[in-house]
Amino acid sequence: MAVQRKKRREHKPRKKQEKWAGTNRGSITARIYLDTMTAAIIANFAYAIGTIVDGIISGSFLGVNAVAAMRLTSPALMVYSLIGSCVSSGCRNRCAHKLGEGDVEGANRMLALAVWFTMGIDILMALLSVIFRGPLAVILGASGQNAHLAPLVMDYLLGYCICMPLANLNRTLVSLLQMDGDNRRSIWSASAMTVADIIGDLLAVLVFSGGMFGLGLATSIGHLICTLVVLPHFFNKKYTLHLGFRMADFGDLLEMLRRGTMSGVKRFSSLVRDFAINRILTAYVSSTVLAAYALQGQMSSLASAFMIGASDTVCVLSGIFYGEEDKKALADLQQVALRIGGLVNLVLGVVMFTVAVPITTLYLGRKNPEAIPYGVVSVRCYAISILLQIFYYLALNYLNGIAQIAKVNTMMVLRDVIILIPVTWCMVMVMGGRGALIAPIVCLLIVLVFSLIYIMRRPEKTVRERLLMLPAGFGVGAEKDFDMSVDSEEDVQMLSRIAMVFCVENGVSEERGKVLSLAIEEMAGNIVKYGFSDGKKHNLQIRMLIKEEDVILRIRDDCRPFNPKEQYELMRKENEDFSGIGIRIVMGMVKDFQYISTFNTNNLIIRI
Repeated sequence: MAVQRKKRREHKPRKKQEKWAGTNRGSITARIYLDTMTAAIIANFAYAIGTIVDGIISGSFLGVNAVAAMRLTSPALMVYSLIGSCVSSGCRNRCAHKLGEGDVEGANRMLALAVWFTMGIDILMALLSVIFRGPLAVILGASGQNAHLAPLVMDYLLGYCICMPLANLNRTLVSLLQMDGDNRRSIWSASAMTVADIIGDLLAVLVFSGGMFGLGLATSIGHLICTLVVLPHFFNKKYTLHLGFRMADFGDLLEMLRRGTMSGVKRFSSLVRDFAINRILTAYVSSTVLAAYALQGQMSSLASAFMIGASDTVCVLSGIFYGEEDKKALADLQQVALRIGGLVNLVLGVVMFTVAVPITTLYLGRKNPEAIPYGVVSVRCYAISILLQIFYYLALNYLNGIAQIAKVNTMMVLRDVIILIPVTWCMVMVMGGRGALIAPIVCLLIVLVFSLIYIMRRPEKTVRERLLMLPAGFGVGAEKDFDMSVDSEEDVQMLSRIAMVFCVENGVSEERGKVLSLAIEEMAGNIVKYGFSDGKKHNLQIRMLIKEEDVILRIRDDCRPFNPKEQYELMRKENEDFSGIGIRIVMGMVKDFQYISTFNTNNLIIRI
């Protein structure tokens, strides 16, 4: 690029200049991804533990009928969570895009819309479920030879529905905590809910003899505790996302729901898949193979915390970078996710493959020796599939983050319904029971091969551009987009001079070039001088681009939180004439100045 040629003429030696160009480009992305993924894994583990303990307590203290009744309520609970999942996914996606664009007010309107809509629908569903819980129990299967389960189903639904609307509210709010830089609270909320649920279950069955109503009420109280932990975040002014009930804009409702259809399609395709495969297995294989196949579902429950943690983080980050129209950041995210997420799940797969025998023995028991060989094969097949699944889920959530909703939904239906069902049937016909255990691996391979063929047939010139899967016309040309990582005041001064050349060679006036140069010197210089002074390793990424009539400067750092816009307003109120003079000058010369805190990073968006 011409800017780089000019830079070589003005700055020597060449080796040092080459070191500056893009140093640690992916470091800040890797740090954000690792921190967020770790928090998500821990939180999802806490949720999984609560679900497992619920089943253990009901079976151990209330008997087989209680377990059967809880099983019958699962379709109702799935319907309750369906709307919440769609809303939380769509809200998170839209908020990420809004924040990437620098539209904080738009993100907060989206949050308010999600909360109002979710609470309204869920309160109505809870009331109807309580009023008509008798007919609902019959619909769920508590009739005929299972009629004796109806009172248990009704009691559980009554206890659960008391705070059911809070469950979906929590889904929406917790999904935004990590984006807003509060990883700890997401862990605390999941842990507090799980602990409250377990304690409530034990009190219900051991102290108050609350039966199924007590179990449902304990779950409700757990949701209430989670809400009490999460809600203060969204009324704390130090965070970006705030809950203002007057800010909702219902004009965005349909788009939010469209962005969240991934959750609905996923649940629907999973239901069709499970129903069809269960019919195939019950028709053609023995109960021993059926029990072994069920082990893959158990392994999925254990592995989901890692899968969800790795892939959901990609969804949020890709949404932010998509809103910023930053192709390089999206490419970095792909590499980081494959490296870190792939490694974590590879280790998980190796461990699961290694301990397949004791896992199978634990679940199937020593009293069923004929099922152990099939069980071991089942666990090891699932362990092998983990590495393929992480590619699949990373791709799925990346596409969701960049608003390729149709591709996401197509991939899920393709995998779960169109490919997996006939592949399972064919392999059962050819190989018997073992064919059913291997079929998911074959299905994933077919999906990945089809996906690669589609990617390689895209019109972009390079493989890297094809993998980004971006729509035509996305972002600006390479000649109008320049970014660099800096770690010293010398770097800042050098980039300040490059900014002048960048503007001149893109036809921007000298006056605006000087303003861009000054903004880099003052804002980035302050970050290096004060933000890097704590002795810790930090990253500072500077990007300048020309979009339409605007020259845009984006600065991202992972130093301690500092809002220069807030500082500027404070100095104005206190009439401090000499404090922060650099910030004052920049604020007075630019068209727009935005500060956003996301993922524990400071983000400045300056338009000139």
